[in-house]
Amino acid sequence: MSLILQDPNAPAPNLLLDELEKHFKDADSICCAFAFVTARGINLLFEQDEVKANLKQAKIHLIIGMDAITDTKAIEKLSALCSEHKNFSVQAFLPSSGGIFHPKFSWIKKGKTGVVITGSGNLTNGGLKNNFEAFSVTQINQQTVKVVENIWESFLADNPDSLFDLEAKEVKEAAQQNAQYKKALKKIRKEVGKKVDSDVIPEMGGAVFIEELTKGRGGKQRDVGKWAAENYFGLNQKLFLTHLNEKGQRADEETRRISDKSSSNWALDLDASKGVQPTNGHMPIAVFIRTNPQNFFYHIVSEKSKHYETVSNYLNLAAKKVPAGRAKRLKEEMSIQKLQEIWPTAPFWNIEDDE
Repeated sequence: MSLILQDPNAPAPNLLLDELEKHFKDADSICCAFAFVTARGINLLFEQDEVKANLKQAKIHLIIGMDAITDTKAIEKLSALCSEHKNFSVQAFLPSSGGIFHPKFSWIKKGKTGVVITGSGNLTNGGLKNNFEAFSVTQINQQTVKVVENIWESFLADNPDSLFDLEAKEVKEAAQQNAQYKKALKKIRKEVGKKVDSDVIPEMGGAVFIEELTKGRGGKQRDVGKWAAENYFGLNQKLFLTHLNEKGQRADEETRRISDKSSSNWALDLDASKGVQPTNGHMPIAVFIRTNPQNFFYHIVSEKSKHYETVSNYLNLAAKKVPAGRAKRLKEEMSIQKLQEIWPTAPFWNIEDDE
């Protein structure tokens, strides 16, 4: 058995997401129980390329809790996965007596052996990679696989009155109640003036990078430049990028990697940059905020944006002398405080609370 502490601020963090992905990608069967589930967490795990490729082969059974957090968006996402993959099944657990459903447990079978992963992390963005969590990974032999399988089957057999299909009225009502609760909480936070979760945007340090976006290749591929690739994003490590619109609403998270290669093109795919091209001689501008070594929010400012002049004027000064036709980029990270000073209405200060 190995005990792993998930520290999202570590230079090379050991993430629950990576551990699940490693074992899910070539599994024959996967059984999981998670107390809390969000659409972002589902996307994050099951949209990983190697996991997604195995969804057609592996038999997957997921049990989710409905006591909090798990809302209509999560149920819709899971229902879509069940419709797309016949071997993907989900049941919601609503306790028929006291207590709440609170496990975070996965057991994965490959051939005659398997793995059990147990810990504190839920199937949410925070649980999979952004929170401080702890989990254990235990390799199990053929004999123990049978023991774990029997425990799982016994639990299902002992709780028939608490297990519901996703289309059940009870599940839909619980999901709607959770969605309303989250909406009410967001309203309260706004009323007390807490627009940004202190756990989302760091208060100190240099964590901002700004650059003009060249035309790029493939619709959304952009060259961020060698300095940023090596010093800001980091080479050869998994990166998680989330685009924010002008209201601070998040798009689906993008998993990317910048490879160390001999090419002079330090490419990074940005979904939100697709179709965004220079107009009237003005290049679109990307503003990134790093929240920990692997996680980034970004916003793309087009020439049509009311914020373009503010950001462009600062970048013109900060980038200093740049040859005509070349992209302007910061050559050092700027602070959160500095960005707040020059752009107090940026979407980063109003990020929606949503895992």
